[in-house]
Amino acid sequence: MGQRSAPWPGVLLLTAAVLAVAGPATALNRVGQAGDLIGAKLTLLYITPNANVNRTIYSYKLVVDDPAILHVNTSTLTLRDMAGVMAIGNAIGWRTDSFTNSTATWVYARQLPYRNYSTFDIEADNAKTTLGDITYHLDADEDTYGTVEGPVPIIAQPAHQISGTVFLDADGDGIFDEGEEIVAGVTLELRAGDGRVLATTTTGGHIYSGEDEYLGNYVFHAVLPSGTPGDYLVVVTDEDGVLVGLLPTTDTSQPVLVTTSDVREVDFGYASKQTRIWGRVFFDADTNGASNDALEMGFGGVEVALSGTESGTQSTDQDGYYDFGTRPTGTYSLDGTDGAYGACSSTSCLRPRSPSPSP
Repeated sequence: MGQRSAPWPGVLLLTAAVLAVAGPATALNRVGQAGDLIGAKLTLLYITPNANVNRTIYSYKLVVDDPAILHVNTSTLTLRDMAGVMAIGNAIGWRTDSFTNSTATWVYARQLPYRNYSTFDIEADNAKTTLGDITYHLDADEDTYGTVEGPVPIIAQPAHQISGTVFLDADGDGIFDEGEEIVAGVTLELRAGDGRVLATTTTGGHIYSGEDEYLGNYVFHAVLPSGTPGDYLVVVTDEDGVLVGLLPTTDTSQPVLVTTSDVREVDFGYASKQTRIWGRVFFDADTNGASNDALEMGFGGVEVALSGTESGTQSTDQDGYYDFGTRPTGTYSLDGTDGAYGACSSTSCLRPRSPSPSP
């Protein structure tokens, strides 16, 4: 008898395919330089944020040119160079093998007729990740791989400094001038924009950078996520009472916005002593500019205005005297307006007493 040909050649082809799958594992049908992945490609389909749990699901699609190059229970898909991985999902034809914070691996579980793709999900922590390039490879081949977008670590900017000086404000202008004395031992807090205390520190001596730049007598460090500005608050708490008896010449709580550089001169001034500001509105009979209480009449009911480091108004008493009490050392101006006698037509009749320290 002659040799009989096979009536269903398709069966022979299918049998050959099954034998190929059941045979020993072979490398993927790919060639090229390291970095080329031939015969398979992974793409990012979509990103699904879940604000309720502060996580994001990254969904991928793996397409292979010929499913026969995959081997059941042997072929693997690995994603690496990631961050914040919280969970991974099964894919059609694949099962989850393992995952860490930075890697995820699936194993090819069963052949799927007429299908050359599968989808894979990774769930990552939003607080720790941003979108960047990750690496994937098949069958643990370190030399042949591809890249795709996925969850990567947030890279923090270098720590930025917030610095300044707590000082004795000799002239009361709220500005730290050359020669003004610094105050050591004062506690300060660095707070977030929502009021949370982030750090505390205590003032000391003069602090300089490595380039001999004067920083102040305190320094805070504020670490920011990349590209994110930070709202902070520097607050004088003075837990040890170093500043008791001194009056501030600046705000004792100052907002600071840190963006991409250090912030300097967040200074806090305090008056080293208090001065009494008082005097008399009078008729200057001898025009010598000095008040003679016995011979020169004082004017009551004259409104006197104080401006400068601090401000205020008051009316003179029946003898023409005014008294603004003790005030921080600084620069002041006095102005008198017409009183009950209409005698104070200019400030020439307004003569403050020489300032005297308060007791």
